Amino acid sequence: MNQKLGSLYSHNSSATLVIWFKNLADCVEKLGLDTIFSVSSRSKEIYVLEDWGELMPEDLLHWCERLIEGFPFGDVTIAACPYDIKNL
Repeated sequence: MNQKLGSLYSHNSSATLVIWFKNLADCVEKLGLDTIFSVSSRSKEIYVLEDWGELMPEDLLHWCERLIEGFPFGDVTIAACPYDIKNL
């Protein structure tokens, strides 16, 4: 699959930021690279490719901390997926 998304600032581009982002999200999902876009905030899980306006900086910082330190589950801490950690 070879797709390119042009610059939003190109003089001949009619793509808005929302259209550009939706196209990017479609490509990422088709390639199966979307797992790192599910971010667990303190209150819920946010799928960034669909709910990208809901993600706050503190949610992202909390998620990065969990990837590094592991996820508390009862009395144990579960390590994060090594692929997600590499994608930080």
